[in-house]
Amino acid sequence: MPSPPISWTLNSDFVESRGFKQIRQSHPREFASVFSNLSKLMALLNGGSKFGSFKVGFFRSEGKDLYRIGQTGVKNAQEIRLYICPNAEKSIMFLLALGTKGTKKEQNTDIVRLQALIRKQKLSTDTPISKK
Repeated sequence: MPSPPISWTLNSDFVESRGFKQIRQSHPREFASVFSNLSKLMALLNGGSKFGSFKVGFFRSEGKDLYRIGQTGVKNAQEIRLYICPNAEKSIMFLLALGTKGTKKEQNTDIVRLQALIRKQKLSTDTPISKK
């Protein structure tokens, strides 16, 4: 007997909104691509795929339950990243921040800040998510 479909939800309670409006206006093609890729990821999860059991090129772990989604198929694009945190036990995908690639130092600062937010708010599950 097949298992019932899983219904993942998006949660924007912890979103850093400062980057969204600016990037949407400055880089509309990249913005649309990132959210199209988020839709693809959500379709995989809602289709029954377990988090971490699939591999897609636009998606990668930044460590400590922080993941990023990039854009695909946009020529001459400014690289942008949508940072997310999944809670596999509750089937919730937390949207956290949207930003440009920036310098390595800026990326590391963003990653450390968002990982601290995940810990502080206890957004992720206590059960480690498999990383295949």
